[in-house]
Amino acid sequence: MNHPSYLYLEERDYAGKDEAYDLNKRGRKEVWQKLEEYKDRGVIKSVGVSSYEVYHLIELFEYAKHRPVMNQFEYHPYYNRPTLVKFCERNGIFVQV
Repeated sequence: MNHPSYLYLEERDYAGKDEAYDLNKRGRKEVWQKLEEYKDRGVIKSVGVSSYEVYHLIELFEYAKHRPVMNQFEYHPYYNRPTLVKFCERNGIFVQV
């Protein structure tokens, strides 16, 4: 039995703004645009991201046809993220921690 995918998370290991930042930025854009193609064709129902910071989301909004429905990231009493949570809430992005 083949079940459709309802959500696909774009997740990669991008660490900070180092010498590979432009390459990572281009990679995020290419992956996101391919996922949007799958969404437009009905292969997947929605697309989310994992471990995206506010600056990643702002960058994504510059070229995305579809905004992510969810951002999955680390959050706990010793590492709370009020700015990221508020940004996601204001932009209609479900937060999963």
